[in-house]
Amino acid sequence: MAAPRRLAAAALVLAALACAPQPPPAAEHDHGGAGTPSAAPVPPGPATARAGAPPAEVPGGVLAGVVSVRTRGGAHRGSAFRIGLEGVVVTAAGVVAGIEAGARVRLVRADGEEVPAELLGRAGGAGIAVLRVAPGSGLPPLASGTAFSRAREGDLAVAVGAPAALAAPAAPVVLRAKRRPVALGAAGVATALAAEGRVDPAAAGGPLVSPEGQVLGVITARTPPARGGVVAIPVHRARQAAFEILRAV
Repeated sequence: MAAPRRLAAAALVLAALACAPQPPPAAEHDHGGAGTPSAAPVPPGPATARAGAPPAEVPGGVLAGVVSVRTRGGAHRGSAFRIGLEGVVVTAAGVVAGIEAGARVRLVRADGEEVPAELLGRAGGAGIAVLRVAPGSGLPPLASGTAFSRAREGDLAVAVGAPAALAAPAAPVVLRAKRRPVALGAAGVATALAAEGRVDPAAAGGPLVSPEGQVLGVITARTPPARGGVVAIPVHRARQAAFEILRAV
C-alpha cells in the first residue's frame, strides 16, 4: 500500500505545480546573522514550483510540529520544528541571530498557543540553532526516516513554514541538488539541499519535507527571487548538530 500512497501524495503536489500562476518577483529578504548560508544559484529546470500555487498538500501531523519563532514584541522571526529528540526544536541560525544561548524564546504553535523555549546554542558549521521546550509542549516530532537517502534531483518536495504566521504555510518545490556547497560566513562552507520554487522567506527555519511528510532538511536561506529557490541543511546534519549542542550544555 505504501507505493500507491506515495504516488497519490506526489500527484497532489504535481497538481499544485501545474496549476500555479506566475507571481511577480518577491522582494529579497535576508535573515542575516552568523551561520546563515549564502546560497549558490539554483539552475533552472523544466519543472518549476511557483508562488501563488494552490496550497500544497501537507501530510497530517506536519503542520502541528512547526512553530513560529517570535520577538519579544510578538513579530515573526522565522519558523522552527521538533525533531525526534525529546523536547528538541531546530531552526536556522539566522532566525535567532542576536539572541544569546540560555535566553528564553517565544514559540507559537499552529493553534496559536505559546510555547516557552530556551535557546541552547548554535552549530555555526551547520547553520543550525537548537532550542529546548518542556515536556508536554504539544509539539509532535517530525519523522525523517529514509527520505533524504531516497531523494533524487527532480523529486517533488514541500517547504513548510509556521502556520501560526503564514496564510499559506506550504509551498511546492522541486529538488535540484542534494549536495550544494553553501557559504556559512566565518564558519566556512557546508553542504545543503537546493530546491527550486517560490517560498516565503518567513519559512526560514522550517522543514523541507517529502510528499509523504518525512523531513529532508532545515530551510536556512533562499536564493534571489530571479533564481527562485531555497537551500536546506540535510536533516541528518541538523540532528548531528543538535547532539553536539546537547552534549555541550
